[in-house]
Amino acid sequence: MRAAFFDVDGTLASSNVVSCYAHMQLQHRSRVSAVVWTLLFLPRIPYYMLLDRISRPLFSSRFFGNYRGVATWQFERWIQDGGDAYWRRHLLPEALLCIDQHRRQGDQIVLASGGVEQSLIPLVQLVSPNRVICAHLEHDAGRFTGRLTAGSIVGQAKAEAVRRLAAEANIDLSQSYAYGDSYSDREFLQSVGHPVAVNPDRALRGLAESQDWTVVDWRGGRDGDPRAH
Repeated sequence: MRAAFFDVDGTLASSNVVSCYAHMQLQHRSRVSAVVWTLLFLPRIPYYMLLDRISRPLFSSRFFGNYRGVATWQFERWIQDGGDAYWRRHLLPEALLCIDQHRRQGDQIVLASGGVEQSLIPLVQLVSPNRVICAHLEHDAGRFTGRLTAGSIVGQAKAEAVRRLAAEANIDLSQSYAYGDSYSDREFLQSVGHPVAVNPDRALRGLAESQDWTVVDWRGGRDGDPRAH
């Protein structure tokens, strides 16, 4: 069996875990409450940007700590009322066309994201992948603890998760494809026979060119129903 593995943020969609978290938090807030929350959250963004430059796994573990104390029903409400709109706005039409092409060829479609399961539920409903690799937030007594139950799914951990899934599902990685946008995806991309750098950052573009990987730019429209493009 052959598969196509798609990173999500920056590859399948013009999204990131920060914007997704903010979208969930701002949903249904009053104007005053939204302004107050934004003013308190914005000063943290430079810190997270610095962490991401230093270490993607460190950024992931620290950032998801923001979910500590968030009620599980808040995410459930976002999934029902706001998540679909968030993902429709960010999905890249070229990525969806690529997914459709792989599906017509009989390939398994796998989302491989560093995001958390709850945030990906509306996306899964939109694109209907065969399988999903992602992080899992711990929760207790109806609230998230801010900890990931099995660690982050970035860097080497994402590549290891891909190999585990391949072994379980009898997927031939040497014949499979992987799509990623960041240098932190290099181990993930190297785990398959056909790596594709999508909208790559400078470091990944350099690696892709040195390894003769395929490089593509998916910069299409992002509004409305993605399947209408």
